[in-house]
Amino acid sequence: QARGAAGRKPKKDKTGLIDALKFVARTPEVLCLAVMSICQGLSSILFQVAWKGQLRILHPEPHAYSAFMGDVQLGSGCLTCFLMIMAPWLFKTLGWAGTLSVTPKFSAIAGWSFFGCSIWLASRGMLVHGAPLLTYLAWGGAVLYVMERAAKFSLFKPAEEMVYITLDEESKTKGKAAVDVLGAQVGKTGGSMLQQGFLLFFGTIVASLPLLAAGHTSIVLLWLWAVRRLDRMHGAELERVHARLDDLDEDAASPAVA
Repeated sequence: QARGAAGRKPKKDKTGLIDALKFVARTPEVLCLAVMSICQGLSSILFQVAWKGQLRILHPEPHAYSAFMGDVQLGSGCLTCFLMIMAPWLFKTLGWAGTLSVTPKFSAIAGWSFFGCSIWLASRGMLVHGAPLLTYLAWGGAVLYVMERAAKFSLFKPAEEMVYITLDEESKTKGKAAVDVLGAQVGKTGGSMLQQGFLLFFGTIVASLPLLAAGHTSIVLLWLWAVRRLDRMHGAELERVHARLDDLDEDAASPAVA
């Protein structure tokens, strides 16, 4: 029995939704990180609902739709790799706060442009299969989608991870787990519920475009608020952390150059 008890592995603590909410509520920095994670997920889902709805009008055949999305994913991978190479230069040029805000600012501009054009075309009955401008709008949405995803993985996520360096040990471990739980459960589940709600209430994605646009704008503005608040709390410290990391990289590269 003693050997059996000794051989048992200790159970890992799993962070549930309620525990995550409690921890986030009492930790301002983690609250900002959670808001950013949730807003990023929700804004991306709302944009994709509108864009993919139009893409299905353009390509009603499943094979044509899949082929189009395959090209989009390839472009997303290529641009992400390019931005990852450029990320050190962007961090050095824009700083931590500037780099962190690139993705939400781009999401805001992309959302306003795409939803504005979509609503204008819908009001004139041009969001139908065979309409010439629908092709340009679908491709424009694809470009915006590719750029947003590339900015997320190469700029936003690395800048977000740097915040944990400045936190205490409990906030690093529990905070990271709480943000992951909330981002996954609230972001994805909330996005799916919103999509189903729009379809149930309006009947079609095209009819729900104004509300999708309003929701997207509100979420991105909340995202930007969280970025600014986090910058006020830890911006200067994170800039120093980034400067130290740059110095370490240069010191590591010096022997190789010599």
